[in-house]
Amino acid sequence: MTQHFNISAKRISLAFGAIALSASALAQAEVYGFKFASGAQNNPTIKQSGDYIFADVTENFSTPANDVLFKLTSSIPESVSGLARFVFGTGSYTTLFSSMSIFAESPGVDMSPVALTTHPYLPGLTPDYAFGFTNGVLYDPRAVNPGEYLTVSGTLGAGKSFADVIAAMSVGINSATASSGLRIGVLAYNLLGTRIDPTKTLMDDAGFVTASIVPVPEAETWTLMLAGLGLVGFMARRRKV
Repeated sequence: MTQHFNISAKRISLAFGAIALSASALAQAEVYGFKFASGAQNNPTIKQSGDYIFADVTENFSTPANDVLFKLTSSIPESVSGLARFVFGTGSYTTLFSSMSIFAESPGVDMSPVALTTHPYLPGLTPDYAFGFTNGVLYDPRAVNPGEYLTVSGTLGAGKSFADVIAAMSVGINSATASSGLRIGVLAYNLLGTRIDPTKTLMDDAGFVTASIVPVPEAETWTLMLAGLGLVGFMARRRKV
């Protein structure tokens, strides 16, 4: 039996509109990696630890201004190291945020705003916002250990958008113009027994700054895309003769 499909242009437009919407949602999430900046021991194992530290940057649609969330995580394998301080430097983008605050954290992680001081392990990074431990000690069980997270919320300044944040980050990862853009600094402590290199047993502090951008679709994005494709299939099935 011959099968005929007669899907109206309007319905096709609606279906592919859902797919287009999901594609636009994809632009609202970026994942940044980190690279080693400095440290007391210039060891390859410490440098490689930055490959296991990430910042997921997303738009928070639940707030009136669509504030920006920075979820900072560590997946350093078989390590007892912790991420003890997070520093945000806006460079010349001084009006990008009106404020920053802790939005969420893993159970056991307990950080607060701390003094805006520079650190030799984060060269060239002048902090506008910093989060860590008020006692100033880096070695602390309240740090972000592997599998844990700290999420910081940035309230956008007047007239600013998520796209402005991503643009500022893009400038910040350029080593030639890093002081002008938005950068995130991370201080990791006690890189002891890190299994990146099983021959090394190290204890040291290390600094990391943002290095690269990798767009990653979030779960709700895939759901919306699949819903759009499912709508196309459903309409085709209904029109089948």
